[in-house]
Amino acid sequence: MKIGDAFKLFKIQKIEVKIYSCYNIINFIERVIFMNKNILKDENFLKLEQKLKINKNILLFLDYDGTLSHFKKNPKTAYPVKGVKNIIKKISESKFINITVISGRNLEDLKEKIKLNNINYAGLHGLEMKDYNPKNLNQNEIKYYINMIKEKYKEKINKDQLYLEDKKFVLSIHYRNNFKEVKKLKNFINNLVDKKQFEVMEGRKIIEIRPKGWDKGKAVKMIRKKSFINQSPFEIYIGDDTTDEDAFSVINGFSIYVKNEKEMSKQADFFLNSPDEVYKFLNKFNNTLKNLR
Repeated sequence: MKIGDAFKLFKIQKIEVKIYSCYNIINFIERVIFMNKNILKDENFLKLEQKLKINKNILLFLDYDGTLSHFKKNPKTAYPVKGVKNIIKKISESKFINITVISGRNLEDLKEKIKLNNINYAGLHGLEMKDYNPKNLNQNEIKYYINMIKEKYKEKINKDQLYLEDKKFVLSIHYRNNFKEVKKLKNFINNLVDKKQFEVMEGRKIIEIRPKGWDKGKAVKMIRKKSFINQSPFEIYIGDDTTDEDAFSVINGFSIYVKNEKEMSKQADFFLNSPDEVYKFLNKFNNTLKNLR
């Protein structure tokens, strides 16, 4: 290599190091700023109290897995954290609040996990709701995808490295920590799916095939139209996953991200560390409501 070429390469590498360092500094600053946004901090909760004082009606949206319950290897064993159902019941007794638990689980499973009558439920990211029957959804296509994935990954499924959850209109593919072919799986699914009818979404150790053009943000808008008609309620949405980002972007109020050991959401206004902190927040929220109403 000539001296001139070596000098040019050195300059390029120096610029790359500077860019990389700047990126790290910006990323660090963003993380520090967001770390101060835990909603349980007094100065942050005070902002919520001020909103509650000037807004009579409230829409409260709660995700389930990773928000009201801890993650489990088997989704069937993921139950609400201790005390959270009781506090949701207490909050729901206020006539000024409309609560919806919104989840990627199917509606029947979601209701079975919560078992509260005085709240609303939205399963399959809102595709399954009371008085809402989605049209033109193809269950046969989902069954075809299940068969194709089973054929391709039979050994991994038998070894419990992959778990397929058939939700009728949505297919969830859960992968375990010991599954080492995530990138290949994603490519296989993306090539398999009919992109005119379905879309592929990624979450925490999960890949979902769901009807195209539907997300939790649209579900929030539908629920909003049916709640406190001709009024503008203050909205709170608590969720932990990429599927909740669509809802965060349309909330007329505060969005709260449940971190659970993952990177921060840049969409959310505030955060909580875990489902246990969600319980603490809801308890504090309930006590505040009793003092204000």
